[in-house]
Amino acid sequence: MIQNEGHKLASLEEIQVLTGHFMQTFDRDRDGLLRQEELNSLLSSIYNKPYQDRAMDVFFKVWDTNGDGKIDAIDVERVCKRYLLGEPEVRVEKAKKRVFSKEALQRLEVARRLFKMFDTDGSNTLGPPEVRLLMQESYKGMGMEFNPDEKEVLGFMEMISGHDEKLLYLEDYEDYVLKSLKEAGINVESEQMKI
Repeated sequence: MIQNEGHKLASLEEIQVLTGHFMQTFDRDRDGLLRQEELNSLLSSIYNKPYQDRAMDVFFKVWDTNGDGKIDAIDVERVCKRYLLGEPEVRVEKAKKRVFSKEALQRLEVARRLFKMFDTDGSNTLGPPEVRLLMQESYKGMGMEFNPDEKEVLGFMEMISGHDEKLLYLEDYEDYVLKSLKEAGINVESEQMKI
């Protein structure tokens, strides 16, 4: 799918019809959700061959807009609006159920502030130009100067998100920060949560 560059390719009514048709075609058990076997069929038709696990992961990441592990008509409509109406994507962040240690929370808050400094439209996403600034500022905070080229920026984004959609989501960035803290031997979860 090619992202719309500011021109509406469909009306809201057309998107609602498209969403209904999409769900009618692929929601074979009519439960209002696209399940694993239904997605297998959908991705096989998109790729014209049996899907690969990686394709399924990318598909879910993009289409599960509220992070609830399911794809329903609301998710489909949001994606269509994004690509066909040119609306900025607003991901609904899933509720965090983990309780973090004080040190992890402090570092996570610094990372969030840094991310939001470059997220000028408030969409909780950054494109490559903003990620480049984020990387520069992160290195500056460590007392180093780094001027990443486009390949380094895109590689960093794909490493964090696991796909090459050219958008970095705040939630993925937070997960990356937490993983980095764990790898550095820093306790991430609160002692209260350990049983």
